[in-house]
Amino acid sequence: MKRIESYENATDKGIFLPGREVSNIYWSVDEIRRMAARKSLFLEEIPAGKLWLYCTKNRNQVFFQIDKSGINNIQADDLQLHNCVSEIIFSENQKEKKEEEREVLRQLGFAWNGNALLMACTKEDSVCCPDYKQIQCRKAIVEDFDFIHELNEACFDRLTDAIPDRAELLEDINNGRITVIGNERGKITGSVLVQKYNRRRLIRHLAVMPASRNQGFGTALVKAAVKDMQQGERSMLWVREKNEAAINMYKRSGFKYQGRQMEIWVKK
Repeated sequence: MKRIESYENATDKGIFLPGREVSNIYWSVDEIRRMAARKSLFLEEIPAGKLWLYCTKNRNQVFFQIDKSGINNIQADDLQLHNCVSEIIFSENQKEKKEEEREVLRQLGFAWNGNALLMACTKEDSVCCPDYKQIQCRKAIVEDFDFIHELNEACFDRLTDAIPDRAELLEDINNGRITVIGNERGKITGSVLVQKYNRRRLIRHLAVMPASRNQGFGTALVKAAVKDMQQGERSMLWVREKNEAAINMYKRSGFKYQGRQMEIWVKK
């Protein structure tokens, strides 16, 4: 596969442009620049179109721009796509229209791995959860690195949950994107990552240590994630549709299902 060395190189190689859809994923200019700067973005041109591969130490993510009429020309065995994940995002009324994308992934040797639901809240929707005196939220610092890294490893799947590698995690901490929470003794029990894009916030990797669950820590982290929302801003998150405990927690905090789903496909 050809390594993409810069943002200009990415846009020059096809229609991989900000605001344009690639395998149902939209990328901002900053995201494309970051992937290229890390020398982790690759392009493979095949008879049916283009495959884009984003590689980190934790995860290989496949995106595709493929002429659906040519999917039978895909030679899956020629591509080194082991331990990869790809996603199909759609609204409820588009579910059946995505069968062609599913067929592309089947041709590439991927298998369905589950669904996730999109939930969101605005400032008007958000519920002011009660404060717990024994719970303290603060921005993560470098000294929290090992705990957050271990927490992510314990609570999420490296391949399908897009947990950051060590370099990405350090960048998130230094840029104030991660909030941690502690108990009355000051011991850290959980963390959450919040990424901001214009008028929306993406809440990711909210996790609490198993021994500290069902004590209000998760709800307090949600409150911290939406606390500074401005009028017209929107907080969004993806949650596995079978994770009923998390879905109920988000609903109590004012999040509502948005009628959009994500199918997760994996090749191992």
